[in-house]
Amino acid sequence: MNVTITRHILFFCLLLQSTLLFSQTKTISGKVTGSNGESLPGVNILIKGTNNGTVTDFNGQYSIILTGENDVLMFSYIGYQSVEFSITNTSSFDVQMEEDMNVLNELVITGIRASQMRASEVKREAATVVEAITPEDIGNFSDINVADALQRVPGVQIERNVDGSSGDRVSIRGIGPQFVTVTMNGRTPISAGNEGRSDMRKFNLNMIPSEIINGATVYKATESRLISSGIGGSIDFQTIRPLDLKYKKNKKYFGVVSYRGSSNSKIDELDFSPRFSGSFGGKIRKNLAVYASAMYRKEKFYREEAALRGYRELDLKEDSNGDGVFNENDGDRLYKDVMVPTVINNTQMNDEREQLAISSAIQWKPTENLDIVADYFMTKLNANSDRQMMQMLLAPGGANGLLGANNFFQPGSILFNKNYLNHIDAAGASKSRAILRNRNQFFDNHTTNNMAGLNARYTPTENLKVNVDLSYSDLNYFQNLTQPVSQLNLNTYSQSDINVNWRGDYPNYNVPDEFYDASNYDLLNTPIKNIRTEGINYAGMVDLDYKVNDKINLLVGSRLAVTDFESREGGLLINDYTDEQKDEYSKMMSEGRLIKNNFFDGKTGLNNWVYTPGQEILGLTPNRSALDGGSIFDFNTPLRDVVSEEGNMSLASARSYGSQEKTFSAYAQMNAKTKLFNIPIALNVGVRAVHTNNISRGFTGVMQTDPVSGGREIVDGALYHETEFSDWQFLPSLNANLRLSNRINYRIGITKAASRPRFKDLIPSNDIQYLNPNSEIFNPESEEYIENLAESTHRGTVIAGNPELKPYTSWNIDNTFEYYTNKNGAFVVSAFYKHIKNFIGTETLTDQQYPGEEVYGISLPAGQENLLFDITKPINLTDANIYGLEVGFNQHFTFLPAMFNGFGLQANYTYLHSQFDDAVGDAINGFPGSSPHNFNSVLYYEKYGFTIRFTAAYRSNYLSNLGGVGSTRADESHYTEGGVRYSFNAMYRVYKGLQLSVGGINITGTDTRRYLADDPNNFSAYYNQNPVWNFSIRYKL
Repeated sequence: MNVTITRHILFFCLLLQSTLLFSQTKTISGKVTGSNGESLPGVNILIKGTNNGTVTDFNGQYSIILTGENDVLMFSYIGYQSVEFSITNTSSFDVQMEEDMNVLNELVITGIRASQMRASEVKREAATVVEAITPEDIGNFSDINVADALQRVPGVQIERNVDGSSGDRVSIRGIGPQFVTVTMNGRTPISAGNEGRSDMRKFNLNMIPSEIINGATVYKATESRLISSGIGGSIDFQTIRPLDLKYKKNKKYFGVVSYRGSSNSKIDELDFSPRFSGSFGGKIRKNLAVYASAMYRKEKFYREEAALRGYRELDLKEDSNGDGVFNENDGDRLYKDVMVPTVINNTQMNDEREQLAISSAIQWKPTENLDIVADYFMTKLNANSDRQMMQMLLAPGGANGLLGANNFFQPGSILFNKNYLNHIDAAGASKSRAILRNRNQFFDNHTTNNMAGLNARYTPTENLKVNVDLSYSDLNYFQNLTQPVSQLNLNTYSQSDINVNWRGDYPNYNVPDEFYDASNYDLLNTPIKNIRTEGINYAGMVDLDYKVNDKINLLVGSRLAVTDFESREGGLLINDYTDEQKDEYSKMMSEGRLIKNNFFDGKTGLNNWVYTPGQEILGLTPNRSALDGGSIFDFNTPLRDVVSEEGNMSLASARSYGSQEKTFSAYAQMNAKTKLFNIPIALNVGVRAVHTNNISRGFTGVMQTDPVSGGREIVDGALYHETEFSDWQFLPSLNANLRLSNRINYRIGITKAASRPRFKDLIPSNDIQYLNPNSEIFNPESEEYIENLAESTHRGTVIAGNPELKPYTSWNIDNTFEYYTNKNGAFVVSAFYKHIKNFIGTETLTDQQYPGEEVYGISLPAGQENLLFDITKPINLTDANIYGLEVGFNQHFTFLPAMFNGFGLQANYTYLHSQFDDAVGDAINGFPGSSPHNFNSVLYYEKYGFTIRFTAAYRSNYLSNLGGVGSTRADESHYTEGGVRYSFNAMYRVYKGLQLSVGGINITGTDTRRYLADDPNNFSAYYNQNPVWNFSIRYKL
């Protein structure tokens, strides 16, 4: 592989050298503007009498190679007067075009058609393989956030926030969000990741509302001058530069306000929530402009979930001959190493998301050679979720429990798909102990991001451009998880009445009648967990662009960035309720309330369950609000010095950590335009060197759990660790764009990219969990007593970090053929390959003896010497290969008869084949986040003031979570079923400036279903997702 890549690079370097030495062509470049000085993107430029030509880029810039001494350039643009010029004795030629009022009165291209024309122009003129979203598309429709706009981009897939713990995320060409770099105005914002403590390299797109973004560029390949993109590519969102906007004649301001109502519901249950946005700005002077935009929403969302959790590998016994005794020598059957869920969660989620986002900028051009922009972006999202949960615990009671070693089943009471249990009937078990619990979870996640930047573009000479950029961003994240728990009294029902079957699309339940009687429930406890994360990122960048001659530009630059964050978790357990408080609870439950909605429309056999009055239960302990963690969340105190306050939350040391990562990068790149066998060719070749230094801090700490009550408590005595690790990465790139004709481009790119390991995986921590010594399982007088822990289903756990992980790296080869029609359409075919090294996965060792105090510095309590542990650690597992084919089509049907020439179609299909070099658990084939088949399309009609758009986005089944690998066994891998999401939007321009629209996202209510081990029959989880219906009124000044 490395030899092949080296040969490619040497070949193109020789081609570059020879063509630059012997070509006798001349390159002309310049900028095309309108009568008010605004940039004109997409101007057609043609050498008169030939088919050779080009178009201006998004900033109105162009470059074209001339072959004759007296060539004439013709400039044409819809709505403007065509002009032509004879070019002699110059290498730079700017053009100002005048509006053709006759044409403007007849035809103005706006909306979807204008959006796709400009996106096509950006793609056509880019040095590498890119896609673009333009202002006409990203802010003009009913997108909830920028994820909905990105889903219309060819080759882009969205992973939805179905569990409410993260956010919508983006994959490019099937490569997951962990490997995609997200920037804003070329700067990297700091992300809250999952719950403010993991996956912080994944950016949550729900933090960016579409109303405050002016455009986006998706880089499917890279070049050295770009900020180090991940191995999956990168996305850059742009905000407004107010002086660069196209102002109408004699108008120095702009403005737009809108109101939208949205309802996350079935069509017959509409309940609209408000969303307001506005953007205003203008020129204060000819060389000074400002703008500000804002968005506020307070929207409601409803979701349901059924999920299997806590999988264990167990041996299950069947009394095959029905004699009431298990004897393997007498025909009875032992099912070994069966994957069994120990917990089943069923949840109704009522979410309220309140968000305020602000974006602003001031742009000043004190001279023709200097352009300065200061910008600011803020977004604050409070996502509060009120969840009613019914929980089935299948593994209490140790050896005498439903899944215990002393239990056996009658034939037909347990059923399997391969080695996965998918049906269990407690009526056929000799020991039927199982527990039913209800919870009211209050799961609140509050995130605030600020980002500010200062950018200066200076042109000291005609041949030199200087770009300086400074930026700062910060993160403030808070999570509160409070969940009052009630439990069905074990003496009130027959546990043998429990029957669970998860062989279909949904799980199916049978529960005892007493389950629906609220008076049978006892108040158990109230666990509370808080997470607070604070972080900053600051960066500085300098770029120099030197024009050597008409054919060659040299670019050099460097960037220094520092990310420093700390995540702290605190917790406590309220379980000391007085008799008076328990009596108050009994009065609450005497009302006999059930949850309101029909769970999964009755498809699970579990229509509803007893409502847990969480707020009333919390009211029993009014001093609870004072238990806010106190000093453990004082970030002025170093992590190693934090001491928990008596009677308040305790610091969960093993789950609290910090990281400081400094990245210095420098690059050199050469851009050249010449000819190869009389074919115009644009090349860029360069290298980016990246040095990363990571200092991580964390603890070895202990959490003890009670398998009977479900309570968890933090144990004092954590050990602090700090490690430092650094490395260099050298990332070369070579891209060539051959203009085979005025309509045909061929591109080839050979690049190297890198992605860093997750911050959490680099932490020098050991999260140890053993059993609470005071649990009833250690009381010989209790029915919960377990004599031999090794024979029970209970396990301790150790989750370790690995500061010595190597980063992912990838060699990428792209080949792209582009054909542009004379009707502003395009047909694109791409073939690409990625060779990924150092893939990171989890090593999982189960049923292990505890390694001992000499390894972790922590000893086990007396009586737990035979407790077995599951030990996990991230490691560099193996390498992977990804092969892909992408086919895209975009055409406006302006050539059809009048009634139909408003139609247009955009469609894209991506095929992906991914494979690990070695087996990774049960996922031999498939890269996390990659679907083999991906298709998205946009069919639209735009005429007579109407714009109607219908979109479909399909992706096939994909690996969503890689299982672990170890010397003992391979852990399960989680997959997500594919599906199609349909959306539509209809818009009508009532009169100039005023438009009305209605729309729907996921209008068929496509749900999300997950399964295990690459077999859809191994059900894992189901999330329902209702459509989002909306209407809006938008007025443009």
